[in-house]
Formats: sequence, C-alpha cells, structure tokens
Amino acid sequence: GGIFGIISIYLRRFLQETPVFKQMKKESSLSSFPLKDLFKEKDIVKNLFSSMMMTWVLTGCVIVLVLLMPKFMPSILNLSGVEGSYLQILGILGIALGGAFMGYLVDKFGLFKICIFFSLTFVFFSFLYFYALYELKNLVLVCILYSIVCFLGGINVFAPILMSEVFRAKIRFSGISFSYNIAYAISGGITPQLVFWLNTLASKNENPFLYGMSIYMIFLALLAICAVFIVKDKIKF
Repeated sequence: GGIFGIISIYLRRFLQETPVFKQMKKESSLSSFPLKDLFKEKDIVKNLFSSMMMTWVLTGCVIVLVLLMPKFMPSILNLSGVEGSYLQILGILGIALGGAFMGYLVDKFGLFKICIFFSLTFVFFSFLYFYALYELKNLVLVCILYSIVCFLGGINVFAPILMSEVFRAKIRFSGISFSYNIAYAISGGITPQLVFWLNTLASKNENPFLYGMSIYMIFLALLAICAVFIVKDKIKF
C-alpha cells in the first residue's frame, strides 16, 4: 500500500482535469454546496434509488463471492485454509476479468441489454454453484462453477457505469458519493449477517435449506435489472 501510494502521488502530476470540468470552472458554475443542488435535480429520486440498488449488487457480489464463500467452502469440502485462499484468489481474478469484459461489452452494445443478459446468466450459474456446493460437494465441479459465477459477478461493474450515466457532470460526484456510501453502509451491514445465517441453514445435517444463497443471488440480479429499467431513458441502449 505504501509503495502504490508513492507511485500514485507521482502519477498525479500527469493528470489533467476533464474538458467538462474545465468548462464548468471557466463559467464559475461549480457549486459551493453541491448536495443541495443534487436534490434540486429533475428525477433525482429515481436516479439515486437506481444507483443505490446497483451499489447493493456490487456489495453483494464482492462480500458473498469473494469474501465469505472462500471462508465457507473449506469446511464444506474438507479443504485446508491455504486451499481456501487459493479459491479466493480464483474468485478475485474471476470477478476482475468479468468486470473488464462486461465493461467492454457495455461500450459495444449498451448497458441496458448487457445488464439484463448477464444478470439472468448470473442467476442460472449461481443456482448451479450453490447446489453443487451444498448438495453434490464435488470439488472439481464446485471450483469450475465458482470461477464461472465469480466471472459473472463482474456485473458489479454496472454500478459505476450506471451512476456515471444518470448524474450530470455538475452534481455527478455528489450523486455518486451520496448514493454509494448510504447503500454500501446498509447492504454491507445486512449482507454478512444474512449470508452467515443462510450458510448455517444450508449446512444443517437434518432438513437443510439449500436454496437460500440462490434466492439472495436472484435478489441481486433483480435489483440490477430493476435499476436499469428505472433509468433506461438515461442510459445507452
């Protein structure tokens, strides 16, 4: 972290403001109280709401797939802690590559279509993954499906893309920071507790409930789809 911090300070010397911001500064249109201007915007409620929904998707994908499942899988599959770390590295690589790939496709085909397609695909493979993990407990199959689900967890990249589209340049930073921080605080507090409970239900020896995690993934996908529908008039098709 220290090394990257020094590098970032050096690279900052070469960064220039965007033409949009330069024009705003030239015209003295920068706000002294941007949060107040934010709530004066037209359709601000649906813009904030859709951004918060998509932030929940981002939070859920990262917390469930990258942070928590690698902690649960070793006990379910009788793996060591080191092997669990390897799975976590696999998940991190998958979600990073998935985000880059989906971002590229959004540039080509638009956010609306890509979000709907990959959200539905995410639900399908999430169901297969959790069923293989809790019911079949086949290590090879679980690893394959986990890598696929983490790759599809790249749907979290739709959060910054959507938020950059729905807020005007003048209030973009305020809109993104307001919706992101509030949604992350709420979902970040609820998701771990809920996932621990669902994992406990699925791991019971008698009458396990195997579909809790899958239902939560369906919930995340529905949030993403609803978010793009709410602001479909403001995003690129």
